[in-house]
Amino acid sequence: RNTNSSHTCASAIASQEATRTMASSDNPPDIAPSLHSVSSASSPQGTNTANHRKKRSSKNSWKDLIIPIFIIMFVLNSINGRKIVDSVQSQFGELSQMMYYSTATMEEQQKPENKTEDTAVIITSSYIPSLPSTYMVDTVLNSTIKHIIGLSPTAPIFVTIDHFKYSDYTNLSPELKEGINKLEQYQTNLFNNHLSNPRVHIIPAAKHLHIGGSVLKAMNIIEKNYPTVRYLYSLQHDFSFIRDVDHSALVNVMDEYSNNINYVRFPKRDPWKISRTCGDAKPIAYNQTLSQPGADGYDYGDAAGGSSSNRTNTTTAKSKSNMLKLYPTSSYSDNNHLVRFKWYKSTITSLIKLNRAPEDPLQSRANNGCWHKTPVGDDITGLYLYHERNIQHLDGRGSVRVP
Repeated sequence: RNTNSSHTCASAIASQEATRTMASSDNPPDIAPSLHSVSSASSPQGTNTANHRKKRSSKNSWKDLIIPIFIIMFVLNSINGRKIVDSVQSQFGELSQMMYYSTATMEEQQKPENKTEDTAVIITSSYIPSLPSTYMVDTVLNSTIKHIIGLSPTAPIFVTIDHFKYSDYTNLSPELKEGINKLEQYQTNLFNNHLSNPRVHIIPAAKHLHIGGSVLKAMNIIEKNYPTVRYLYSLQHDFSFIRDVDHSALVNVMDEYSNNINYVRFPKRDPWKISRTCGDAKPIAYNQTLSQPGADGYDYGDAAGGSSSNRTNTTTAKSKSNMLKLYPTSSYSDNNHLVRFKWYKSTITSLIKLNRAPEDPLQSRANNGCWHKTPVGDDITGLYLYHERNIQHLDGRGSVRVP
């Protein structure tokens, strides 16, 4: 009886609902929007809409998790859970680094820190009897830092280390074996001495490059990593500066006479003993930036290396006593010199045979440039001589014992 009564009641309710639906046929029922959503979801447009809502819901879920994560980290930290926090942070840092290196290009990873230097320094070195002592090259390096006044304190310095000739390995002698071991230890000593100095770069060679190849190798590295370098000091490991060089004044005059001056030679003997003529070229006077010069335009100071007590890097007013001179010369030397970077790189590259001293073929080209002995192309021009002797020869080949 109860079952029948329930069935009768259900039928009555259904009948009333049907009547109500028919009576309100002019107004869509509330379920219509839901049916519309279902039908839309079954279409392509509906599928995209549903996927978008799903992604947005997923993002909101991640956002909702951020606050609880930070709360957990705070709690762990506040209850002496620092080790756990540090571990998580460390792992997160490693993951971030891996993601960077997997997405960053090689160029982005190897961007140089300093691209603003206008001058660089190369010191070429090779085997000498006093190795593995670094005394010679350290003396040159220290004299460069001390005496080239006005050079940027972050200007890069490249020390090249040349290797023995392949021909030397024929019937390897005990002396050569010893020399190879000394050269290896010399490299290690240089790294130990200068690795902590960010401006000094050691460039070992895996084969014999001589001066020409060593210089070009270093210049290629400079050009890639210091693209703003316009000037270069090319030095040798047994020629040290003994007097100050007015770097700022030299750069100023080379900028002013950009079509005339390509190379400035620093003499190891009195300048009047070196050719001071080149065709019809005239000496170039320029204003120094170091104060209180001596009678000849320079403060000699003590005999060993000049005085630093009267230096200043501010330009002084022009006067006869403050003027220095560069003398044109037909004499080219691999001894210490300042050059225009692009000109020098082009000149060294043009030698083709690089494993030799550039001064041999370039001296011939200098003569051609001054006296026009051959057609243009096999000559070099713009060579000038510094006004005084300011370097000394330490005689690397003759060195056996050093301090």
